[in-house]
Order: sequence, then structure tokens, then C-alpha cells
Amino acid sequence: MRLFVSVALTDRAAKRVSDCADALRKFGVTGSFVPRENYHITLSFIGEAHDAEAPIKAMSGVEAEPFRITFGRYGCFGNVEYIAPVNAKEMIGLMNRVRRALAENGVKTDDSYPVPHVTLIRRSRRPYGFDYPTPEPFSMSINAIALMRSAPGEKHSVYETVFRKSFI
Repeated sequence: MRLFVSVALTDRAAKRVSDCADALRKFGVTGSFVPRENYHITLSFIGEAHDAEAPIKAMSGVEAEPFRITFGRYGCFGNVEYIAPVNAKEMIGLMNRVRRALAENGVKTDDSYPVPHVTLIRRSRRPYGFDYPTPEPFSMSINAIALMRSAPGEKHSVYETVFRKSFI
């Protein structure tokens, strides 16, 4: 099974993220737009695993206080467009704690994306001379992490929660 650790978006934040993706579309950016139900902030990508026991054990030990993040900037990794928080210090701290806990429990990860973000478009193409607009900032609370399983669907990947750890 294919696993990753993430933070789910609130319904309100998912709506705002969807609006940001639509704004890029209006500016002429094309590609494979991520469906709204798949929006999340990846903390660590595990990839193929035989079972979820070690990741669940690792996540069970991760502690954090709830905090807020504010999204307010676009960016890209090659041909992957995303929106990211402007105040990422606490999110990066949480990401590092999750990655450390996974490593200490023998879970190998592929953490090549060091910036907390929500992927908007894969295989994107930007118009010549494109300059990102400034999105209207929006905030959400972070009070849980989740171990997710990704499975191929008919049109896009389908995500299922395997384990959830709350910080309340």
C-alpha cells in the first residue's frame, strides 16, 4: 500500500484553495488540476509499505500544540504548482517531528519537498512570462495529523485515512 502523513484541510480552507487553483486557471496555467477532495498538506511521503504498524507507532509519539497557519503565496517545484503558508515555522517544526519519528521507527521516506504546501496542479504549463498573482490570504487551524493510504482511482488517486492523531 502507498502511504503518506498529512494534515487535512478544513472545508473552508479547501474552498479557498480551490479558488486559488481557479485563479491560476484564469491566468492561463494548464495541467492536471488536483480534485478538491484530495487537497492536503503532506508532512512526509512514505510510499509503498507492507503494513502501517511502524508509521502508526511513530505518529502516536508525535506531540504538538494546535496552531494556525495562513496561506498566502504560490510556488512551484518544476511543473507542480502549489499554494503555501506564509507563516510556516510551526508547520515546518511539525513536519520535522513527524519525519524524525518515522526515521526513529525504521520507516523510510521520500521527503524531497521541504516546503509545506498544498498541490494545486501537476504537469503544469505556465504561459510565457507568467508571474504569480498574490492570493488573498486565508488561515486555518492545525490540530491533527493523519496517515493516509493512496490508491489508484478511475480518474485520480483516492485517499483513505488509516490513522489519525489529534493534538487537542
